[in-house]
Amino acid sequence: MADTPGTVTAISAGAAKRAKRARSNIPVRAETVPPPRPGETVFQLVPTPETLRAWGRKHGFIVSGHGPVKKEVRDHFMRWNAWTVRIVHIQRPGDTEARQYFKVMQGPYVRRMTRDVWYVQRDLGEELFPLLKEVKKP
Repeated sequence: MADTPGTVTAISAGAAKRAKRARSNIPVRAETVPPPRPGETVFQLVPTPETLRAWGRKHGFIVSGHGPVKKEVRDHFMRWNAWTVRIVHIQRPGDTEARQYFKVMQGPYVRRMTRDVWYVQRDLGEELFPLLKEVKKP
């Protein structure tokens, strides 16, 4: 007998479970910073050697008090702090001019679009916000 819109279908106890949706691996993808587009203003974290030394000691690295900082400490810092702030211009339908927004990104993920620099500072925190520097294209 075929099911029709007016009949009730019984649910069998041995029915197969629905497959779960695949999860993305955010920590791996969040550490990659997309390159800037032509004509785009991008700010990226540029840590000072003192900042890298303090951060390395805080996270269990053995760091000397002077001289160059180890590459592994620098790479680890950039892996876990892959933040960029891009300045984008958006013109909404019906507007006569474009508005400037700060696009706060962690890796390729957009965390916030805002016109207020205070929200950028709040997202990055007091430690990381002063480290933002404009990226110059080669």
